[in-house]
Amino acid sequence: MSVLAFILCVAISLYVLNYLIIGLYVRFRIHKLRKSESGRKNLENTPSESVVLHNRGGVFIRICRWLLGIIDGWVMFRVKRLGYFPSHIYRDFILRHVYMMDLGKNAIIYHGFEIRSPWRVHIGEGTIIGDNAILDGRMGLEIGRNVNFSTGVSIWTLEHDLNDPFFACNEKGGTVRIGDRAWVSTRTIVLPRVQIGEGSVIAAGAVVTKDCDEYTVYGGIPARKIGVRNRNLQYQFDGKYVPFW
Repeated sequence: MSVLAFILCVAISLYVLNYLIIGLYVRFRIHKLRKSESGRKNLENTPSESVVLHNRGGVFIRICRWLLGIIDGWVMFRVKRLGYFPSHIYRDFILRHVYMMDLGKNAIIYHGFEIRSPWRVHIGEGTIIGDNAILDGRMGLEIGRNVNFSTGVSIWTLEHDLNDPFFACNEKGGTVRIGDRAWVSTRTIVLPRVQIGEGSVIAAGAVVTKDCDEYTVYGGIPARKIGVRNRNLQYQFDGKYVPFW
C-alpha cells in the first residue's frame, strides 16, 4: 500500500469515527431527555450555567461535565461546518441519521445554517429553510408543512434571564411552534415560547415576542398585526432546490 493510500484510509477512518462518536452521543442525549420529565436538565449548558455547575459535585462529576461540554462544543462546530457542505443530499443524510433531526419529505435547508440540538427540531414536509438560518432546538422547535423561511431567520427557544444573579436561563425558554404555510421573512427573530399560526406572515426584520394568529400579517419591533392573508392557500413545495446552495 502506498503512503498516499494509507493516508487516505486513515483520513476516511477518522471521518467515519467522528460521526460515529457524534451519533452515539446524540442518542445518549435523546435517551437522557426521554428519561427526564421536563428535559431541562439535558440542555446544552450556557456559559453562566456551566460556572454554577462546575462548583457542584465531586471531582469525577466535574470531569464528566467538562468532557460533556467539550463534546457539546464539538457537535455544535460540526453542525455549523455541515451547513457549508455543497450537497443537499449529504447534509440531509447526516442531519437525519447522525443528528436524528426529524426532517420531512421534500424539506429543504439551504447553506450556512446553525442548528442547536437538531435532535429536538421537527421540520414538516415541503418546508423551505432559507440560507443562514439559526434554528435553536434546545427547548423544542416544531415547524409545520410548506413553511417558508427567507434568508437569515433566527428562531430561539432559550434565552438568559437578565435578573438572574448568575445570568442563567431559568424558565425563560420554551418550545416554538410554527404552523403550516407560514412565511417568516428575511432577518426575522422569533423568541422562545412563541406560536405562529397556520398561514401567518412575519414581515422582514420583525422581532416576534408573542403568539401570532392564523392567516395574519405581523411586522415591526415588537411584531404587531399589520394585515390579513388569504385563507385559500393551496400551494405545496415540491422539494426542488438550487444545487450546491
